[in-house]
Amino acid sequence: MKEIILKVDKNDNVVGEVPKDTAHNNKGILHRAFLVIVFDDKGKILLAKRSRFKRLWPGFWDGSVASHQRKNESLETAVKRRLKKEVGIKVPKVKNLFKFYYQNSFRKKGSEREICHVFKLKTKNKISPNKKEVADFKWLDLKELQKEIENNPREYTPWFLIVYKQFLNDII
Repeated sequence: MKEIILKVDKNDNVVGEVPKDTAHNNKGILHRAFLVIVFDDKGKILLAKRSRFKRLWPGFWDGSVASHQRKNESLETAVKRRLKKEVGIKVPKVKNLFKFYYQNSFRKKGSEREICHVFKLKTKNKISPNKKEVADFKWLDLKELQKEIENNPREYTPWFLIVYKQFLNDII
């Protein structure tokens, strides 16, 4: 079954639906996505290494959870669904902090062209990563994260680098 996601205009208004695979072909079709940054009670950030099964940026480090809102689903429900599926966290409520646009191509395999909503979650819950979604994970404090990105920027997804460089102060 093909996953259907939301096609949006430059103002993030829903203008239709598109199969997820189609949305990522060539230069991409503008669609809605989200990124969740999970913090523990010590202020460390959960980073997830994308599974080798991912079409775009497999094996790259990313924020805690990244995905898409589906047809007939609220953004909050989509975030909760993916938190549970990817890292095993169940939460009662999530908060949308901000959104931004980006487009980036991955080799000759396709592109992301998204309005990306960013969420923050503080939790004491133990995580349980889904190996089909997450190849590895690590918890880093901000100094460790800064050092990692300075030393290995090509190991991170482009959207996470945008959030880190432009919006991290809005998340902390």
